[in-house]
Amino acid sequence: MESTQSLRAASAGLALDIANGWANLTDYSDCPIHFLGVFAALSKHGGEMPMQDLARMTGRSGSSITRAVVKLGAGSYRAPGYGWVEAYEDPVWRRRKLVRLTESGRQVSARLLDLVMMGVEACCEARAVTAD
Repeated sequence: MESTQSLRAASAGLALDIANGWANLTDYSDCPIHFLGVFAALSKHGGEMPMQDLARMTGRSGSSITRAVVKLGAGSYRAPGYGWVEAYEDPVWRRRKLVRLTESGRQVSARLLDLVMMGVEACCEARAVTAD
């Protein structure tokens, strides 16, 4: 019973550490979580893909993906974006839009992966301690 509670506490601490680490990592703690899901999906799948596939993968509508890409990208005339992605026309099929990580986006993605891996290691260490 005590080991289960310790593991739950460690997991809750891990989630909080990742959330706080994300805010510190990017200085963009105002970024909506579903936009971060789009960023994570793009990062996970090589950093470049059609917007339609990104919508299908994340379960979001095309217009939701467009809004996310605008905010994650250069932004709009109303508000600047984060500069992590860019959308461009597919050179083969001009009606299709592709989206890819920018250099800045690849750096944020790598740092986020490091943060998650540190959290996973901490959780594994906590689990090993509770198993003893």
